[in-house]
Amino acid sequence: MICMIILLLFLQLTVRGEVSSNYLEEGRLIEKRAEEFFNGDTVKVNSYLKNSGRFRYDERGKIKLSPIIFDIEVSGNYPMLEETIKKNIVFFSGQVYNRSKLKVEEKRLTEFLKSEGFLNPSVRIKEINISENYVSLSIEIEKDDIIPINSIVINNNKAFSDIRLKFMMSSFFRSLYPVPMNRFSENRLKKDVRTIGIFYKEKGFYSSKVSSRDTLVNGSVNIYIDVDEGEDFDIKYEGKDYYYDFTLNNAVEPLLAQSGTRYGMKRGKLRLLEKYKLDGFEDVYIKNRLVDKKDIVYDIDEGERRVIDKFLIKSEGIDTEKLRSLTHSGDEPFFGKNYYSSLQLELDSASIAGYLYSKGFFDNRILIKRDLSEKSANIEIDVFPGKRTMISNIKIDGLEEDNRFYKKIYSKKGDAYVEYIADKDRNLISTYISETGYPYVKAEYNYDSLSSTLNFNIERGSKVRNGKVFFTGNFKTSPKYLISLLEFEEDSLFSLRRLYSNQKKLRSTTIFNNVKIKTPGLLSKLDKIDLFIELSEKHPYFFEFGCNYEVKNRFSADLKFGDKNFMGKNRALYTDLYYSSSKEYYQIFYEDRDLFGTFIKGKFSLFYEDYNPVATEERFYETGVNLTVYRGFNIVTLGFGSSFSKKNSNVYADTDNYLNEYSVFATVDRRSNIMRPKFGYYGNVEIKYSLNFSEDYDKFTKITFDNRYFYTFKKLTIATSLKNGYIYSRFEDKVSTDQKFFLGGLSTVRGYSQNKFITNGSKAVADMSYSLLNFELRLETFFNIETIAFYDLGSLGDYMFKKPKSSTGLGIGYISPFGSITLYYGKKLDRVENEGRYKIHFSIGYVF
Repeated sequence: MICMIILLLFLQLTVRGEVSSNYLEEGRLIEKRAEEFFNGDTVKVNSYLKNSGRFRYDERGKIKLSPIIFDIEVSGNYPMLEETIKKNIVFFSGQVYNRSKLKVEEKRLTEFLKSEGFLNPSVRIKEINISENYVSLSIEIEKDDIIPINSIVINNNKAFSDIRLKFMMSSFFRSLYPVPMNRFSENRLKKDVRTIGIFYKEKGFYSSKVSSRDTLVNGSVNIYIDVDEGEDFDIKYEGKDYYYDFTLNNAVEPLLAQSGTRYGMKRGKLRLLEKYKLDGFEDVYIKNRLVDKKDIVYDIDEGERRVIDKFLIKSEGIDTEKLRSLTHSGDEPFFGKNYYSSLQLELDSASIAGYLYSKGFFDNRILIKRDLSEKSANIEIDVFPGKRTMISNIKIDGLEEDNRFYKKIYSKKGDAYVEYIADKDRNLISTYISETGYPYVKAEYNYDSLSSTLNFNIERGSKVRNGKVFFTGNFKTSPKYLISLLEFEEDSLFSLRRLYSNQKKLRSTTIFNNVKIKTPGLLSKLDKIDLFIELSEKHPYFFEFGCNYEVKNRFSADLKFGDKNFMGKNRALYTDLYYSSSKEYYQIFYEDRDLFGTFIKGKFSLFYEDYNPVATEERFYETGVNLTVYRGFNIVTLGFGSSFSKKNSNVYADTDNYLNEYSVFATVDRRSNIMRPKFGYYGNVEIKYSLNFSEDYDKFTKITFDNRYFYTFKKLTIATSLKNGYIYSRFEDKVSTDQKFFLGGLSTVRGYSQNKFITNGSKAVADMSYSLLNFELRLETFFNIETIAFYDLGSLGDYMFKKPKSSTGLGIGYISPFGSITLYYGKKLDRVENEGRYKIHFSIGYVF
């Protein structure tokens, strides 16, 4: 192991010592051009080179090429993440180094640390010369004492309580933590002030103002939030008949919140006028006024509307039905009538004109004739498309072999000339040429109206090749593994597409917090481009512990620990230990997220399990190995699993049973969020085939389906789940209980005890098939509190709800960073004799 570490350090130093040849060539070229321009005048040449930012004077007063920054390291006693500090510095890897900026940057970083709650921070940036042309920077930070938050006081808040406003402040929750997590931050406080200000305006306090003050006392800070609520305005509409109040409020309230009371009232009036006129109220009159300094009143005289009796479009050579479909005035509503609106008619005219322009009719003209009476309107639109601008010929200049582009571009001979299509063609040609090693390509086009020719002028520029790859940052991942991920070969043709693809590949490994690929040579238009890949790696080692306490003294605990980046090759090695009153298992996992250099992921595990299903007298012991391989595609993940185990049970005879299981599965996961889904769909289907080489037990095929759907309207989330399962036994239904299906409990049908959906005396009953439907309404209220109404329907012994039992109930939960912490009350709707009426459940995370 020591030899490997020494070898890796040697390779790393060797890579860091390499000189970027194209950077040196560029420096020599700049110097040569300066000497030619200033006719060898040394003073002027040196002055020009110094001002270019690429050169500097050395200790002997000689002008020389400035080094480039290779790496930036952060050290010192700081609780902040290194990535946060790097985001707030102006230096970056691959940048031309300018020593004169060091002091300025040290001062700026010091002020930043003070604003983040450190009393007397000290910042020192040191140079570490790797070679003549490279420099690494070391940022040493001494932050001194942390300034904790002592108290938060909110003044002059009358409409809302202190605790309600404090619960909106991340600074308040920080103040509850012990030092050093309790740390004052000016940036965090500014966000809190903005949050409270937005909240007040959303609640109708349109002239409210929120500000903050902080005072330092005995090494801690007291925060004061000053609230000027202004007036709590009510919006009233008098004289209106057509719209509901909430419809008009949706138009007016955002403007009042943005612009305050006075100006917002005027903007609201204009918005209402526009809304009414679009719906055909041509003679609408609106007046706004402020009553008793607390009520905003809009006096509305809607007037009458005219019904469109006749709507006709005339045109020669253009499909009038197509033109009519572009208009709203020509719509024939399924319910109600179509009303005349001059504003909508202008928009329809613009829509027709835009369509004609897109088809090459640049000189089109539209004439609208109106025949208006007191209650009706006849509309006739005459469309004169004019002469169509056609393409008779296409020329591509600047390429030796341009024939292949004629088939690729969208513009064709005989088509109408359309400017935005020509733009697409120019971009297409530029992209194609750029991918052949010419990233500096310039493509322009013009249309010759006399000859009806579309001309593309191409300047390829110089051919560009790949230089070297430099990895910088804090990471333990093997450089050899990183290079194997990249679609990059030194001295091959440079490609922007492959550059973005490489960045995507590195990010897809999930072992990095941040991946930045920098190509400073592109700005200077070099002939060789070096890649500077700056990596910020996630902490590879993890330790997780969780425990739970359920009814009837059922205790459970789960411990996981391991390495998520084993051997620095994006592999995982971890252990999972679980213990409860009914089950215990121990597993060691080895996971390869890029199996054999493919996109396939593989997981191998050794396991031991001791399982006693709740409310039964059966017990199972199993030891074995498991292998799963899977690959994700655009919308679906496909996988295959296999396991081999030795299983014993009081159900079997006194012999060892050797089981072999195979499974295939497909998963679609389009949820907006795994922890707290609001939109999307999740679906999974799995088929498992089991063999027992010793007895006739557990020779079966199991099929399971899991479908979930989520939709959110404002703060109400509708969640549904449908699950089905079926087991086909190949030998007289001899399937052990741990393989069958149970219902009842928190994760299936609430209101029932765990596994006791159907009982035989005090024992739980399992069966070979089941069906389960869960329906929830999740309403987010205030203080991150969520109320849930649910309905559960289950059927055991069939998979089509032929023998259903159901329950309903309510839940109340707190939305924490770790998921929803919820207490459920479930009541049975199909209770049988000697069953309890209800059950209370506790959950961390959603049931589905």
